[in-house]
Amino acid sequence: MPNYEYEPRMDNNISPNAIIKISSAQFDATEGDDSLFDAFFETLAVENDMEPQPQSNDESFEMICEGEISVSNGRTDVRYMEGAEGLPPWLTSVSFDNDQKGIVSIIRYGQMSHSFVIEEGVRHYSVYRTPYGPLEMCVRGIKVVNNMTENGGSIALDYAVELKGMTAQRTKMTFNVKKR
Repeated sequence: MPNYEYEPRMDNNISPNAIIKISSAQFDATEGDDSLFDAFFETLAVENDMEPQPQSNDESFEMICEGEISVSNGRTDVRYMEGAEGLPPWLTSVSFDNDQKGIVSIIRYGQMSHSFVIEEGVRHYSVYRTPYGPLEMCVRGIKVVNNMTENGGSIALDYAVELKGMTAQRTKMTFNVKKR
């Protein structure tokens, strides 16, 4: 039985020991072509430097930042600060149990906070908290490829997010971590 219970460090103190490259491409889930994602994940098995390749009409971003990778009590945790225009920065934690690398938790702490689990073939429900009130959120894991170790590596995620009353959004996201 997967262990979804996890109490991450909630302080914003990061002891940078890694460089993290985050790449993401998003599009409406109803317009997706699975063959693009299948090709991406097949390439991942061969290459270590992963970058989602946005198609036309996709929203995409790439960010390189300092962060922290740590292992404690059988879990690997990658933490970094990120932000958006007009909002204060927030802490993001990407973590997984080392015995269940196919189940990845993402937790964001800040003005707009949420936590969700990505597990291939499973729908997980959570709450997305905004300054305007909470929204029910459902995350359906499509594919998880996790090659992360305590020394760095990569995680590639393919998932769909549904917020109550909004069009489902498909996301392909990669985390490349190089420990210093």
